[in-house]
Amino acid sequence: MKGDSVTSSDQQNEADKKAYITTLSSSKSSKKDISFRTVPVWLKANGQKIRVNAVLDDASSASYISEEVAGALGLSAPYEPVTVQVLNDSIETFDTMPVDLVLESSDGNVEIPFKAFTCPRQITGNYKVVDWKRHQQRWPHLQVCNFPEATVDPLVDVLIGQDQVDLHYSRCDVKGELGEPIARLGPLGWSCIGNPEKKSSAYCQPWTNFVYTFFTKSQSLEDLNVSLKRFWEVESVQSDPEHPVMSQEEKHAVTQVRRSLLNDGERYEVAVPLQEGRQF
Repeated sequence: MKGDSVTSSDQQNEADKKAYITTLSSSKSSKKDISFRTVPVWLKANGQKIRVNAVLDDASSASYISEEVAGALGLSAPYEPVTVQVLNDSIETFDTMPVDLVLESSDGNVEIPFKAFTCPRQITGNYKVVDWKRHQQRWPHLQVCNFPEATVDPLVDVLIGQDQVDLHYSRCDVKGELGEPIARLGPLGWSCIGNPEKKSSAYCQPWTNFVYTFFTKSQSLEDLNVSLKRFWEVESVQSDPEHPVMSQEEKHAVTQVRRSLLNDGERYEVAVPLQEGRQF
C-alpha cells in the first residue's frame, strides 16, 4: 500500500473555486410585511405550565423549543450532538437536549405528548408574531375567524416540525381576494399568513417568504457555514446512518482515494489521505 497526501495545491484551487460558486441564502421578513403561521400553545412539564408562541414549519423535519423555555419547565437531559445538513452539502453539529413534555392547544381541546430538541438560540430570531385579533377588522373575510388571544411575549419559543404531522392539517381555509391574508383553522386553533396591513404584491404569493441570494467571491467556506448555520440549522437533522452526510473535505478525500485505486492483477493499491502536518 502506498501513501499519498490530498492536501496539495490542487485541493486549495478546488476550495477557491467553491468559494466563487457558493451562494448564501437568507430569509428576510418583517412583522409589518408578512406573518408566519403561528399559534399560541401551552407547554406542560414537571407540574409547570406556560403559554408560548409556536410556529408551524412544514420545512423542518424535527420540532424544537428554546433552551429558555426548557429551563423554565425544569426539563433536563444529557446533551447530545446533532448533525445538521446545510447548503452546499456541508454539515454542522451542535449540542441539543432531547426533551419530553406535553403540548396543549390554547383552548385546551388538544393535548398531546410532545418530543422536541432544545435550540441554543431564539427559534425565529427577533421575529414577533402578529396579533390577528387587532387586524382582522380591516379584512371582511377574516370576520368569521376566532383568533386566539395574543401572548404577553411576542417572540416564538416553539417550532413544530413534520415529526408532528397531525398538527399541520387544515380543517378549514379562509381566503379573500388575490394577495389578501389567508386564515386556517387547524388542530391548535386559527392562524393566518400574509400581510396584516395591506395586500401583498401581485408579483409574489402572499404566503411566500422573501429570500435573497448573495454570490460570495472571497468568503471562505468555514466562515460561510457559520453564517448558514444560524438560519438553516433547524431545517434538516441527519439521522440516517446508512446515508451519512460528508463535508467538502471528506468528499474530496474519498474522491482522491477512488482515483488512486489500482489493481495489478494480484492485489489492490490505494493512496492513504493524510492531513496536513500529520505523519503516517
